[in-house]
Amino acid sequence: MKKKKQRQKGLVICFTGKGKGKTTAALGMVMRAIAHRKKVLLVQFLKNTPSGEIDFLRHHKQYVTVCQYGSGFCKIAGDMFPLSHHKKCVAKGIAFVRNVISRRTRSYDLIILDEINLTFKLRLLNVNDLVDILKRRNKSTHIVLTGRSAPKKIKDMSDLVSEIREVKHPYAAGIPAQPIIEY
Repeated sequence: MKKKKQRQKGLVICFTGKGKGKTTAALGMVMRAIAHRKKVLLVQFLKNTPSGEIDFLRHHKQYVTVCQYGSGFCKIAGDMFPLSHHKKCVAKGIAFVRNVISRRTRSYDLIILDEINLTFKLRLLNVNDLVDILKRRNKSTHIVLTGRSAPKKIKDMSDLVSEIREVKHPYAAGIPAQPIIEY
């Protein structure tokens, strides 16, 4: 008996919520993609700091392209840049994503848009801009959207939505960010 060929569909996946682990979940998918020798694009919005995961991924350049469009977390303690600076970084990032996704050929099997959801809450990007881009994507490419406060429009158009809830976090006990755990 012949095995039926399963239909493949590129999924839109949204990891949102106030809990820790949204980017970590997306990076787990990147590891799976590398294991399957698939091409991955990781675009980080609002981030541009050294981290263990980015160092690791840069050792897998044959599979993963990493692009960071940010100057650090926006509206977080210690942010020294005005909102207009963050808006320019996000605009550059989304223009790059639009260009990649609008290509007729499939460049990547998995595209991660890390912290994209937070850009909407901070009014750095209009949700309709991303919706338009997603509608034009290659239908076999998986897209992962991470970040707190995903708008209803993003949740509605996603095939999978996981909301990560914080129950307890070491920050509340005064424990600072640590290598391995946070970066």
